[in-house]
Amino acid sequence: MIEPTHLSANDFLHKYFEFKAMEPNLRRWSLRRLKHNEPRYYRLKALLALLKAFELGSHLRKDFTEGGFLKNRDVTDFLAIYEDIEQYIQATPFEKRLISEEGKQVDRYALEAVFQGFMDFLEVMHNTLKFNSGWLEAGCVSARYSIRKTEEVLKSIDRAAIQQIEKLVCKVIDPNDKKLSIAALVDKFDYPDIDLRAIDAEYY
Repeated sequence: MIEPTHLSANDFLHKYFEFKAMEPNLRRWSLRRLKHNEPRYYRLKALLALLKAFELGSHLRKDFTEGGFLKNRDVTDFLAIYEDIEQYIQATPFEKRLISEEGKQVDRYALEAVFQGFMDFLEVMHNTLKFNSGWLEAGCVSARYSIRKTEEVLKSIDRAAIQQIEKLVCKVIDPNDKKLSIAALVDKFDYPDIDLRAIDAEYY
């Protein structure tokens, strides 16, 4: 597996969902509380570095999970979602007529709600698509049967459609589509310079 040299908002998003699945208890989201669990500690440390690098804040729960960073975003940073809503309206006769009759506009608070709704959806989909990832090997017919049945369902999920929603979310997280050098992240934001796979293998 080739190690990445740069990270994007999409990388941050997937690291966030991975960490949240590993540590769903938000009260434990501090380096002090996770210092004895290296896989979770270093994942949180990486996320905190990326929070600062993407100018999202410094507190993962308050600034990102609870959407605090959205208050510091300009309305133009929601442009991708706004334009997608406009396309939806134009393609949906009922919505087009309703908007025309009532004259309602999509305001900033509605755009923030859409972002949060997309985040909830993407978290569910991330966990769903990882459903069989814990299987190292299937030694009996019942296990192979279970994997086969669930994998067939997972294969039917439209991943391209999920990626389109991810793109909309990532445009709010990072409107400038930055590619952050890991070397710069380590130097400027205290990003952990470690072999996470080796740490995972040792811990688990």
